[in-house]
Amino acid sequence: MKPELAGFGGYEMMAESGTGTALLLRVDQTDAEVEYIRSLVEHRGFHLVSASPESVPEGQAASLLLAAPASPVDGRFLCGIAGLRAVATPSVGVDHIDIGAAQALGITVCSAPGYNATEVAEYALSGILLLLKDLLRGAATVADREWRCRQLEPIALQDAVVGLIGFGTIARRLAVQLHELDVRTLVWNRSAIDRYPESSHVEFCASMQDLVATCDVVSLHVPLTNSTANMVGPQFLTWMKAGSGLVNTARGGLIDATAVADALHRQHLRGAVLDVLEHEPPLWQTDPLLSAPHALVTPHQAWLTPGSRYRGWDVAVEAATGEGKAS
Repeated sequence: MKPELAGFGGYEMMAESGTGTALLLRVDQTDAEVEYIRSLVEHRGFHLVSASPESVPEGQAASLLLAAPASPVDGRFLCGIAGLRAVATPSVGVDHIDIGAAQALGITVCSAPGYNATEVAEYALSGILLLLKDLLRGAATVADREWRCRQLEPIALQDAVVGLIGFGTIARRLAVQLHELDVRTLVWNRSAIDRYPESSHVEFCASMQDLVATCDVVSLHVPLTNSTANMVGPQFLTWMKAGSGLVNTARGGLIDATAVADALHRQHLRGAVLDVLEHEPPLWQTDPLLSAPHALVTPHQAWLTPGSRYRGWDVAVEAATGEGKAS
């Protein structure tokens, strides 16, 4: 089954693909990835131009813009591309693109929700297990040249309670994995979840506060919006029970970095597994999470496998050229 396709904007899809230039904003793609993207768009009749975001001249002509999350696209940039009709991004989130400006300009933005659900769910599960088994604090004890285990608090999976904030494609895949491991799983979601078959594996919690207060580990699975920005702040952390853990594979802006770092220093949290930060690359000298105890920070890699490097482009380009059905 193909992943669900998402389209944002007011312009019709390019039903007759293959007219004009496709502009790739190249940031960290390998040569092999660029060549794959080239074959993908040229197969649809486009000519690929590849350039770093800062080197694209104003007035550059392109009907299709290819922009990964590492390439922020604001309204001014969109206005500067002559003849632009669609933006394709190989990602689930679109917060790196000015959707309001795109809509005003009649430009369709196509993403690839669900394309990396298995990879990210597996990463989140790994983080949850790491925290439940108290491995971060255990490793820190040995790093401090102490050989003591009695102060650690690993939790048996059958006794654990894990909370999922959000119940999108990734969270639903994770819910199945947790169910197979006999882990009790609670879910908070802004809307009802009973339409999803995976809801039979979880318990719905109408109150986010109640969920957070009950769970040994909380995993975040909501998009970054004005209403979710910094949702894991002082109040949320007060709700979290002492000795619980946090996993974030969604967006770094969901958490208040200073507040989470403080909770780790105070040992209110047993640890945090974070694949995303508010600023990527991070502010190396000032980001408090980079020096917080028992924080495992990785470079936004949860989505990455050899297959997913290309799958996101497949889905997004298919949607942008009218070969997929945009939601």
